[in-house]
Amino acid sequence: MSRWSEARIESVALGDGAHPGGTGARRRVHLPGPGRVVLEEIVVHGEAPTRLVYQVIGNPMVVSHEGTQTLERTLGGSRLRWIVRIELAARPLEWIAQGQLLPPLERSVDALARRVLESVEALPLPPSRSLGEDDAFRELRPAAVAVGEAQRALADRLLAQGDDRGWFARVYQHVTEEQLAACDAGTFEHPGWVLRLLLAFHPLWEDALRARLGELPGEVPPHWHRAHTIAERAAGANRYERAVRSIFGGMRAHIEADLPRAIVDVHRAHYAGRCELARMRADYLRMAPIFDRAGERFQVLFPRSEWTRSARMIDRLTPTFLRTTLIDRTVYPITRKRREAFERARAEVDGASALRTGR
Repeated sequence: MSRWSEARIESVALGDGAHPGGTGARRRVHLPGPGRVVLEEIVVHGEAPTRLVYQVIGNPMVVSHEGTQTLERTLGGSRLRWIVRIELAARPLEWIAQGQLLPPLERSVDALARRVLESVEALPLPPSRSLGEDDAFRELRPAAVAVGEAQRALADRLLAQGDDRGWFARVYQHVTEEQLAACDAGTFEHPGWVLRLLLAFHPLWEDALRARLGELPGEVPPHWHRAHTIAERAAGANRYERAVRSIFGGMRAHIEADLPRAIVDVHRAHYAGRCELARMRADYLRMAPIFDRAGERFQVLFPRSEWTRSARMIDRLTPTFLRTTLIDRTVYPITRKRREAFERARAEVDGASALRTGR
């Protein structure tokens, strides 16, 4: 695109097939004009050579920004359809974006047409793969529903006993339910992978919890030992504050230890030799709104009178689209840590693959 687009395209991470246009690839788009606006994009679907779908990620001002490029054969050559759907945090921003994006976009497409007429170059294309994920999703869904019910039962039991670890179990239940709903709505390119991941990291948490409760033999992994200690020592704070401590302690253990392990295990068991792990990066990053919705469901479990003063101030003064950014900067960097978890897993998978092939 940098050969004809007025926006400069910078490859950040390769996608499936070790290709900058493969599914899961990340790139930065440096927009022309004032302000030096840079958008981070992820390729959510690459079906070479006829279709490319990308989304803007990691920008709190962008509610959604999805572009679809489709090439169709015609009697005279080819037709390019480029559809961009944008929803920003405020309507005036959408008017500004349209005025800023549309003219250079039209000029860029004109430049592409001229370049095609001048010469046709054969460029390497990313692989086009079909992984049969819809069938896998249908087969795995009952087991994922059962996981959600198990999490609900654990949350009910622990909270009835006054055990604050039940709050993490409750949020975990909400996340599972939201993941299932997103899969049902067709949010993901690889719903089978999403459910396999859910089924892989659930027992890592449940077994550690039951070991801590004395219901299973064995040692509690250090990351969960730390999380349980945080929840157990929260006595004395009000109920809302104890819940938040329990949730963030469990979240850290899950994101920094269980999640990369589960990603590696799922890839080795089901996708090794079929695609690179980078292919799943887009679906992984598209899960982010699920955690926001689970957090909103947690908030309504408490009357505002039980919220801490800082929580009430954030709710009153911070626009919804900025709350995740505020939590990232003041409480725990969820967004950065989740990205690091995936890239750690990808590095481990790619390193093992290189050793097997002698690269």
